[in-house]
Amino acid sequence: PVPRKSAIAKSVSANEVLTRILATPVTMSVEEVVSLSKDVASEFQELLKVRRKEPSINVAYAGDSQRFVGGPLITIPVEINGKKVRAIVDSGSELNIMNQTLFQQATCIAIDKS
Repeated sequence: PVPRKSAIAKSVSANEVLTRILATPVTMSVEEVVSLSKDVASEFQELLKVRRKEPSINVAYAGDSQRFVGGPLITIPVEINGKKVRAIVDSGSELNIMNQTLFQQATCIAIDKS
C-alpha cells in the first residue's frame, strides 16, 4: 500500500527538515552541556589536561634509532658510601634510576624485585 500524504506533506521533505533542525544553533551554557552527558564531561576534562610538550627535532638521520632530545646531559660527581661516581641529572624525570651493579657495590641494601 502507498502511504497517503496531505498536499502540504508532499511539498516538504522530511530529510531536508531533519538536516535543517540538526544545523540549527542552540544556545546552552557549558554547565547544561556537561551535565547532560558523562562522555561530554570526560572529553572536556581530557581537552583541559596540561601535558608536557616534547621538544621539536630539527635534524634526524635516516637509520638512526636513537631518540634525540635537547642539549647535553648534566652530570655531577657524587659519592655514595665512599665510592665516587658521575650522576646524570634530569630535572624533568619522575624516576631515580641507578645501575644495579653500582647499587650493589655502593650499598649493603638488598634490592626488592617484587
